[in-house]
Amino acid sequence: MKFFVPMLFVALFLPMGAFGQAGEEGDGASEAESSTEAAAPVGKPPPWLFLREQFAVTFWKLGVGLDVRAQFRVPLHRSPSVLFQTTYFGIGARFRASPAFVDIGPRISIAPVEIFELEVTPYYRLTWPGSSGLLPYADPTESRLYDIRGDRHDGEQGFDKDQTGARTGHTLAIEAAATLKLKVGPIIILDTFTLDAMKFILPNDWPDGGAYLYEALWDRILDTGGDIVFDNSGVVAGEILPGGEKPRLILGALVNYKWTQVSKDKTLRAGFVGIYKPSPKPAWPTFVLQVLPYFIDNDRSVINGEIRAPYVAVVAIWAQKVSEGKLIK
Repeated sequence: MKFFVPMLFVALFLPMGAFGQAGEEGDGASEAESSTEAAAPVGKPPPWLFLREQFAVTFWKLGVGLDVRAQFRVPLHRSPSVLFQTTYFGIGARFRASPAFVDIGPRISIAPVEIFELEVTPYYRLTWPGSSGLLPYADPTESRLYDIRGDRHDGEQGFDKDQTGARTGHTLAIEAAATLKLKVGPIIILDTFTLDAMKFILPNDWPDGGAYLYEALWDRILDTGGDIVFDNSGVVAGEILPGGEKPRLILGALVNYKWTQVSKDKTLRAGFVGIYKPSPKPAWPTFVLQVLPYFIDNDRSVINGEIRAPYVAVVAIWAQKVSEGKLIK
């Protein structure tokens, strides 16, 4: 049995779609897998710099996003035990950007044992007007399909743009993500639970009837007075190609359920996830593909009688470790 925290899983859980769900997903430790087969004495390595860059494109809903993280990390208790071979504590910063927003904040991570990782990120977000800006909603059950959102923003099909058009806005929030992970032979099991508590600062022209707001790139309707988003993602996957000095391929199933405390917005998606790392060289990204039909959703559920396109995310991730001035694979 192996306990591990591989870099390859940094985008398995994307919290806002492919811009960072789940993630969210956990950065993963900076070292390779640990194994019961390698029980040699383990010394503490020197501190290191962990860097990660992620570029994502999503379809149905369409979006693009950049997620950059940098952390200074130090090892925690290390021993030959499989539970204490890649433990660490890290502190740094995270920056995200898309055509609709930018956000930035500090990021604190800790992995006291191989099977558990906790990340906390307070952040500030600026969202500007546009079809992917903050859309006022009077009822959280109103449609959020792409063409309907466009009509709301442009004031077409009977919508009053002064009441339904997108606005700019500011968000103050704190996000916490806890991940459990386990590998038994070629089988990989992960589960990430994320809590994202948000407070909004909205413009003076926000309509009186807009008790809720819609964030397009996260595809969620939230209470304008503040809301908490809960997100849980589970993965069961198999390692098809082992990696090392050769390509690595992992295929499996992902289930994602998110809900909000105040607006009661709920979404359940489940489907395929695949990860491919062509080469261990740092210049080569890890590619992630998610294809997730909707099973609970106001507009897109496959059990509502009308089958709609699934959520699809294509992600490229680069991760680097720099220690004592040297780039380590």
